[in-house]
Amino acid sequence: MSDKGSVEAVASAIEQYLICNPRAADTASGIRSWWLPEHLRSEPLPTIIDALEALETRGTVSKTLRPGGEVIYSVSAAGLHRT
Repeated sequence: MSDKGSVEAVASAIEQYLICNPRAADTASGIRSWWLPEHLRSEPLPTIIDALEALETRGTVSKTLRPGGEVIYSVSAAGLHRT
């Protein structure tokens, strides 16, 4: 289980990225490499996935399973428009 503070920091960074890049879509590994600020890129992949799952639960992101099992995350239809 990931540290809750780390998960929230990663989730917040992902939300900020999606505000600026609402059409972005990537794997958890790609998100860690490209979407996060440098100081969060060393977070373990399970922490990134926990953050993405938390954002999915909140309705901010959605995930798509591609043929071959690859999971792609992107902003959900209503994710960034909630108040």
